Amino acid sequence: MFEIRDYSHRKYVNLIDTECLLCYRKFKIPANNKGRIITCCDYCSSVILSMKKTTGSYHQCKMCDKPVFVTDRKRRKVKRIYCSRKCANLGWSTYHENRGTGKKYYGPNWLNQRRKCRKRDDYKCADCGISEEDYGKEMSVHHIRPFVYFASYQQANKLENLVSVCEDCHRKRHSGEEHPSKFDMNLIVADTKPKVKIMQKKKAQKVYDLLITTDKTLAEISRETGLSYGGVSKIYHGTRWKELYNKPAVLTNPRRCSRD
Repeated sequence: MFEIRDYSHRKYVNLIDTECLLCYRKFKIPANNKGRIITCCDYCSSVILSMKKTTGSYHQCKMCDKPVFVTDRKRRKVKRIYCSRKCANLGWSTYHENRGTGKKYYGPNWLNQRRKCRKRDDYKCADCGISEEDYGKEMSVHHIRPFVYFASYQQANKLENLVSVCEDCHRKRHSGEEHPSKFDMNLIVADTKPKVKIMQKKKAQKVYDLLITTDKTLAEISRETGLSYGGVSKIYHGTRWKELYNKPAVLTNPRRCSRD
């Protein structure tokens, strides 16, 4: 059994009456703890804590618009909500983000092209036929061929590549094989690929070149390239960046691995 909090043995403390936030039981607490002690026992405290962790609301995934339940605590910490790790990786690596609004950025001509597309489609959904008047808000404009497959926003935002759809139909177009997580990474243009990863790949290639063309120690290569000793060691033993070589350097050009 959980014992009710009892401070009566503290004769020198000024006690005041309060009420448990969960079960409404009356109990006494020190006056200087008013507002901090809100439950009568450890059980009520654990229930309140679990309730705080599970309270939240639904938000749309920034990539595929899928509804996602997010706790209030997480919502305060995270600005962009994603339904899965795939959507999160794709959202951060293949889309430009407008930091002012958090919306996907499709180039300076996007708003103008969006208006033209809605007007061309008579302000109706191309899939279900509902009008903006009946729908209660503007239609979404969908890229038929994904935006990230184009080298320039001018090509991606051509009217023949755009279609007006309502949000429900928009989600359907982004489901199944058309889900952003199923995008062919080989077709995504270089400018939209994560720049940090490209820089890391170049550094890894430089490390491997030094491993097979020189007899420098791993520590020397680490200092020369700026990559950590552990990172160099993983490339040397073939556990990182396997796509850069057919055989790891430990087989083709073994060396001493000390940190001297």
